[in-house]
Amino acid sequence: MNIAQNYREMASRPGTNRSSGYTVLLLTLSLGLGAAYLAMYHTSVGSILVIGENAHMAEPTATASSNSEVSLAVLAPVGAAKESGPDLGPLRVQAGPDNPLWAFFNNYTSGPLVHKWVQFFDVYHRYFAKYVGKEVHFLEIGVQSGGSIELWKAFFGPGLHYYGVDINPYTKPLFESSWPPVIQVFVGSQSNRTFWRSHVMPNIPKLDIILDDGGHTMEQQIVTFEEMYKHVKLGGIYMVEDCATSYDPNYGGGFMKPNTWIEYSKKLIDSALNADYYNNGGNRNNVTESTMSIAYFDQMVVFEKGNHTRGSHPERGSSQMDLLPPTKDGVVDGEVLKTLQKHYNKLP
Repeated sequence: MNIAQNYREMASRPGTNRSSGYTVLLLTLSLGLGAAYLAMYHTSVGSILVIGENAHMAEPTATASSNSEVSLAVLAPVGAAKESGPDLGPLRVQAGPDNPLWAFFNNYTSGPLVHKWVQFFDVYHRYFAKYVGKEVHFLEIGVQSGGSIELWKAFFGPGLHYYGVDINPYTKPLFESSWPPVIQVFVGSQSNRTFWRSHVMPNIPKLDIILDDGGHTMEQQIVTFEEMYKHVKLGGIYMVEDCATSYDPNYGGGFMKPNTWIEYSKKLIDSALNADYYNNGGNRNNVTESTMSIAYFDQMVVFEKGNHTRGSHPERGSSQMDLLPPTKDGVVDGEVLKTLQKHYNKLP
């Protein structure tokens, strides 16, 4: 195989993404050159492994011997050794090619259908990038055509353990897989509390991420949260998307209508985040104890879990000024100012 020739041919193909954000971990590599250049490119027909010389060069400078070969390669997203993914800067409605989720989605032209709002991709990356290349237990409500499984496989890598929930019984035989990434599908209704308690939770470990992209009715979203939020690990993420249905009468929604998912989640700002500051702090519950933040985005609500202990407000330093020292009709009093200056000059 002529590595340099194949590299140039692959890199010039339409749809090749040079900044895909992926690299390759080689387990067995036999090359007729010294330092190896490794790159990963995604095209509409799949992933292309490119091997050349001198990492970080745009073009290899020499041709590998004709007997160069790769006997085994495991694809892993870049950032596998990092605690979190690259900073993409401010959130955008339309993600750019620097977002590997969008890059994959934009180049994905065949295979199981995946359907997403564009504003979701940067939010996904902000919360999910820290799991890239690691073992991650991810539950998605709404398997449908199976396309999002391909998206998450490409993003998280072989450490993904995917658990899907869908009412369509065909999703189980079509998409389950025991090969890494492991895919397990549960068939049932997300509005059925017994389904969660008897069929799902006993058969899966604690989760890093739950993504509710299911039926989007108010009952479905609220029941799922109430049953499954406790099954997310501390440090994990619970995300609900397509929240526009909270305003759609066809899903039980309506603007400012009580008991929609959005109105339900707004109440959690009081009970989950600020329960210590009313009724003498007697409103703490399991959700309070495990919720660090609730963030609202365009059609999305995201919960970050953690050990939410009671806050405190300690003081440091030694010099304190009254909230409003004496003035002369609202103007600085010279004598008072001198006293304060002496006071603050004693600071170490």
